[in-house]
Amino acid sequence: MKKVTEIQRLVYEEKKTYRQVQAELGVSAQTIAKALKRPVEFADGYRRESAVELRAIGGFEERIQELLAGKEWAQSYKGRRPRRTARWVYRRIKAEGYTGAESTVRA
Repeated sequence: MKKVTEIQRLVYEEKKTYRQVQAELGVSAQTIAKALKRPVEFADGYRRESAVELRAIGGFEERIQELLAGKEWAQSYKGRRPRRTARWVYRRIKAEGYTGAESTVRA
């Protein structure tokens, strides 16, 4: 909000041009325009209106939760220290028909 107030002061009170404000504050002309036209939205920053749905996961989200919470992971390591990793989950759901990427499972 300080930057918005400073931009407004320079433009409206001191009657400086965009170029002068750019030189003084080191911001772009587009930033100055946003600060003058929509100061509240500019100060708050960008926010999504709704949460993004991971479409690639589809119906596998519940299965992933089951795998992470269940005992199945402990039985598959035959004496070694069991670890629930994203790769392990990815391999399990891929065998069940998942077509997305491992990085999506990690997210």
